[in-house]
Amino acid sequence: MWKRATSVPEAQVTGRWSVFEKTFVVDNLSLMTTVEIATALGRSYFSVQGYLQSSGLIGQRKTVKRLNGRALYGLLETDLAYLAGIVDGEGTVTVARKFNSHAGKTYYQPVINICNTSEALAQWVRTRGFKTSTSISSRRVPYWKMSVGGYWVGDVLGLLKPWLVVKQPQATFVQEFCTLRLSQRHRDSPTARMLQIYKELRRLNLRVSPPREFRSPASSTTS
Repeated sequence: MWKRATSVPEAQVTGRWSVFEKTFVVDNLSLMTTVEIATALGRSYFSVQGYLQSSGLIGQRKTVKRLNGRALYGLLETDLAYLAGIVDGEGTVTVARKFNSHAGKTYYQPVINICNTSEALAQWVRTRGFKTSTSISSRRVPYWKMSVGGYWVGDVLGLLKPWLVVKQPQATFVQEFCTLRLSQRHRDSPTARMLQIYKELRRLNLRVSPPREFRSPASSTTS
């Protein structure tokens, strides 16, 4: 359990790092995310991020997606089966593509996302060690989100895959992508097969309108 900093001298907030702060970061780096450390110390996210980079600790930081992946390994089989059902119905299993303008490079990250509006379900997720974030949709509806990301998503999917039904094909593709990426060097570009998997996942996850015969009467026009 981490100890919250209750009083932070002004010098610490404006830039200089005290021995207490440095010790706090080292002691809690495996327990807290960068945002949580920043909140506890009364610093900005970018201040803590900058310190982690300058001190060589950046590779040891714990992101929400990594912590959520770790939480999966502590679940009972019944919980894994239930979570797989949530992923099937409310989740996305894919490889996300992001462009880093500073590095001038496109990155591909395997990810599992779950989005929902039920607070009861959110409580079930949180009580099992997962961290969620909250946001508001384009329709101004509040919702929560839980994510697992990184190249170890392939191992995580190995835990869920026995109970997946709808997302079985996506899980298989993401596992293959992770295996191929981990066989490369850090700076290697995606192979042709990896790019093909990315495109196939986009196709599988594409949401299309239902056929006319399955639309509700309210959604159809009358003559």
